[in-house]
Amino acid sequence: MRALFAVLAVLLGFASICLTARYGYKSADTEIDGIISAVVFGGIALCAFLFDAAAVRLWFMKHYLGAGLIGIIAAAAFIVTFSNSLESIVSRSLGAAAGRGRSPS
Repeated sequence: MRALFAVLAVLLGFASICLTARYGYKSADTEIDGIISAVVFGGIALCAFLFDAAAVRLWFMKHYLGAGLIGIIAAAAFIVTFSNSLESIVSRSLGAAAGRGRSPS
């Protein structure tokens, strides 16, 4: 069961990182800016994924201060990733509504 949970977490984390990097790439104006944005956004998503695991591991190793600090960094990275995802959804719906010539409800 633990292995299944680990595989699921890795797959979902990989999907989240890829989608965030794609959003960074698509939101840029030029090719090079898209690549830079994809790397930055993907890196932030990767930090959100890996630092959560590191914080939990440190907590169980009784390194509470380190776990707390890394947990705060992981939470900040998650908030950035989550807000970018919401922004992507909103901009897509606004773009689709603009294409139809009316505002979204």
